Amino acid sequence: MSHLTPKIVLVSKDGKIFTVEKEVVMKSVVLANIISESLNINEDDQDDDDQIPQDIEIPVSNVDSVTLKLVLQWLEHHVNTDFDGKDKEIGIDENTTVPAWDKNFLQVDDSTLYEIMLAANYLNIKPLLDICCKLVAEKIKQMSYSEIRTQFNITKQFNKEEAEAIKRENEWAVDVI
Repeated sequence: MSHLTPKIVLVSKDGKIFTVEKEVVMKSVVLANIISESLNINEDDQDDDDQIPQDIEIPVSNVDSVTLKLVLQWLEHHVNTDFDGKDKEIGIDENTTVPAWDKNFLQVDDSTLYEIMLAANYLNIKPLLDICCKLVAEKIKQMSYSEIRTQFNITKQFNKEEAEAIKRENEWAVDVI
């Protein structure tokens, strides 16, 4: 007997509806938890498609349709990617290059990239969040001080003492970058 893969319906904050395969949304820790909790599924049963009705609807109230569409495209591309560990780490650090497909896919304007980053954080899609953060960090490294100030709308001028205090408080960040 043939078995259809269950679909999940996501509703963006602007009311657009996206019908998605279960295995795609399960890459989001938040969406996986919502599905599990709403249907009272334990971790051992998450692969049991019989427990998920075709018409389960989940509001994604903090993500607009343009951003949600991009996030879902990213998830669909990575549906078979096996992210290590419980928190689905992708292993992006200062020595890792962003995979070519991801870099190409995320060549969007800064505003869109920030929206994708916020959505990845909201939906707890750590691999996507890590890649977005890496791309933003790479952009910042190439900017001058004045470009950074303009990019992030920093209007306050710091005197030397304030600048040194900020550097001391954030030494950990310098080590990472």
